[in-house]
Amino acid sequence: ATLRRVSARERTITTIMVIAAITAWLVVAVVFTLVSPVGDAGAQLSGAIALGTAIGLTLWPLLWSAGRSHPGALVTSARRAALAGLVVTIMVVLRAIDVSVLPVALFLVIGAVLVEVAFSMRR
Repeated sequence: ATLRRVSARERTITTIMVIAAITAWLVVAVVFTLVSPVGDAGAQLSGAIALGTAIGLTLWPLLWSAGRSHPGALVTSARRAALAGLVVTIMVVLRAIDVSVLPVALFLVIGAVLVEVAFSMRR
């Protein structure tokens, strides 16, 4: 099987997504170095949201480039990346409030997989 050429539009979209991911990681670095989460629920939540957003924005171009041959791959990869970012955000919040245990983490991951399977089977 041969791969098709990458169009200028796809190259531009990928560049924008990578720049957004780099920016998100810079925000994570700023939040993690300048804000103390000790006893501050707002700082803990902002750190969790920043990390989840950075993970999601990093996964988006990777997932899209892996499946760009399918129509609607950009939206599908965005959904999957957002779901992964949401799982990371929830796990960080649960860790911040000291209720992170293996059964809860497994429940979150399995729930995310089931949501994605349900969306994928709609077609």
